Amino acid sequence: MSVLAGAISSGLPGATYFLHYAPPLFAITALLSGGVGLAVFVRVFVIRPDLTTSAKKGFRFVMLAVVAGSVYGVLLPLLTVTSPSDSALGKERFQIGFRTLDFSLTDEAKKKRDQFDLRTPEDLMLAFGGYEPGGAYLIWRTWTIVLAGFLLIGLFITTFVFWAHGLALLAWSLSRPPTVQP
Repeated sequence: MSVLAGAISSGLPGATYFLHYAPPLFAITALLSGGVGLAVFVRVFVIRPDLTTSAKKGFRFVMLAVVAGSVYGVLLPLLTVTSPSDSALGKERFQIGFRTLDFSLTDEAKKKRDQFDLRTPEDLMLAFGGYEPGGAYLIWRTWTIVLAGFLLIGLFITTFVFWAHGLALLAWSLSRPPTVQP
């Protein structure tokens, strides 16, 4: 039981760290990920996987979590923008579409981008008053904002589930003494 408690608590610092970097389209994702991670830990300890393969699988799942988290870390600043304010509460993150790509922008945004030589999503947000509620929808097509948001949500949850599953398998393999084959 102490190994289970230790493994669960090892996932908490990551959950707390990632709360600040949750996808803005569905911020409750961070809380859901924590609950799902806990459920994965409990499931692994209830089903009692094979000891010989659980350590290898656990390591693989942790590596997959690192890859998924890295992809999320790269995509988050590309598919979101932060408010320009330097308030003490931190910067608010806004979900956008796919940067300044033509398929992602509305016709009005393309015109303004070309007319005023606006090169970044932040420039577009300032030009359209996009930092107001619903402002991003004046710049990016709704389906691109939603698609980019779902991409971030999927990667965020996948990272947590893989991390929790990998740590749970590693904890399970460490909690049982190795068996010696005669």
